[in-house]
Amino acid sequence: EMVFATGGSVNKLLGDGMLVTFGLPVAGNQDALNALDTALKFKKYFQTMNELPPFELPFPLDFGVGIVTGDLFAGNIGSFRRMEYTVLGDPVNLAARIEDLTKRAGVNILLDGETRKELEGFRPELKYRAFEAGVRGKQERIRVYHPIQSIESDVHFF
Repeated sequence: EMVFATGGSVNKLLGDGMLVTFGLPVAGNQDALNALDTALKFKKYFQTMNELPPFELPFPLDFGVGIVTGDLFAGNIGSFRRMEYTVLGDPVNLAARIEDLTKRAGVNILLDGETRKELEGFRPELKYRAFEAGVRGKQERIRVYHPIQSIESDVHFF
């Protein structure tokens, strides 16, 4: 529900992960902001779940999000026996690689440079920590950004 509330759609459920898109089928000028707001709501949700007494887990619940902005292919792929709506392209692959970086960096949310540019002017109170990292599929290191100042937002879990 948090994804849909900010204009996103769940493209795929992948085991304990999901592929979420914003700006499809028509891109808007706040897609990057909506993606970041959703990621921050997830962060608040997981923090809340880890603090609730009935959830005595052997380890804390955690998550990672890679947010990438770019052009991609979106459409139906398959045959008459099985058709699936999907997204393909470098931004999709890079988002997965950046999500993987969250584990190594010890953070929950990382953005690519294009997303960071798209966010300029929307959240002046939000600060970022930038660093470079190597990712599979890219010959050169990429610059990623971690939002370090939380945005307070209303979170409706269910």
